[in-house]
Amino acid sequence: FESAIIPKWSKKTIRLRNVKVVRDVEASKNVNGTQIYISIDQIDVKISILQLLAGQGLLKELKLYGLRGTLDKRTVVWNEEDQKKWRKRKPQRGDFFLQKLKIKDMSLTIHQN
Repeated sequence: FESAIIPKWSKKTIRLRNVKVVRDVEASKNVNGTQIYISIDQIDVKISILQLLAGQGLLKELKLYGLRGTLDKRTVVWNEEDQKKWRKRKPQRGDFFLQKLKIKDMSLTIHQN
């Protein structure tokens, strides 16, 4: 990200600007995963220490503005064992439980088989 500021610390909010999320071809081939090329103009993150202590992750709310990019799932190969494992997955300590997610001005292209 380009910059981070704390515009409303009384509201426990952190603002990130010009965020890039990239998972390129080489990385995704090695782990059988999705290729990601996303840019986000601004992210407002609201955190909660109490939520973290309860095992629900630090992030409470996310607001995304100006999300643009591509998710390419054509390199993902699911076998029966993977499908069974993910179907039965239970929430675990450290998973994120967002109370609120807001996305404004989004253009996302998804490629898949």
